[in-house]
Amino acid sequence: MSDRVLQFRQKVSENPNNFLYKYSLANLLFEKRNFDEAVILFEQCIEAKPDWMMAALFLAKTYLALENKHLAIKYLELTKSLAAEQSHDDPYNEANDLLLEIG
Repeated sequence: MSDRVLQFRQKVSENPNNFLYKYSLANLLFEKRNFDEAVILFEQCIEAKPDWMMAALFLAKTYLALENKHLAIKYLELTKSLAAEQSHDDPYNEANDLLLEIG
């Protein structure tokens, strides 16, 4: 396990209500293909802040990696909605492209 993962595990342990730390750890775990743990942390981020567009996008990508298309679609649709509300074209387009790939 990388030093960065260990650093963020420690930060999350010491600051369990800091969702930026959880999000950062989830991203690192996603990069390391530890999808089972990443999905839990991304879910916690969305529960804490339902309008967190990037957490929704990465949660969707994690569900895709876990081959859960139903939940991936749910969070891709949420990402599109949040991206439109927040005027973020790139995440909107990325979510839309992933939805088109899923079919």
